Amino acid sequence: MRRHYCRNLEGISHKRKIFPVVVKKPKGLLENPYFSCPVCGKLFRKEVYLKDHLNELKKNDSKHKLFFQNKIIFQNKFNGINKLKSEKNKFQDEPRFGRINIRASKK
Repeated sequence: MRRHYCRNLEGISHKRKIFPVVVKKPKGLLENPYFSCPVCGKLFRKEVYLKDHLNELKKNDSKHKLFFQNKIIFQNKFNGINKLKSEKNKFQDEPRFGRINIRASKK
């Protein structure tokens, strides 16, 4: 039993080698494959649950209904969000800490 580890004799790396490095596999999505809805992205454990979800929302939800009629387009989904963010940056109404905010009039 040693009370003192002298760094000069054994080096710093010797103490690190006492505890072995254990690489663990990630749990969750890699072990059990989940089924996801192509429209809303919900995850389901069984394919039956996914089919029930699609059948239920095909009647009620407009996005799911358009997906089954092959009218929905996913390419322009994020373009509208980026435009809104750029317009929001032009007129900043939110006060920031430590700054004097002068509100610009929108004409």
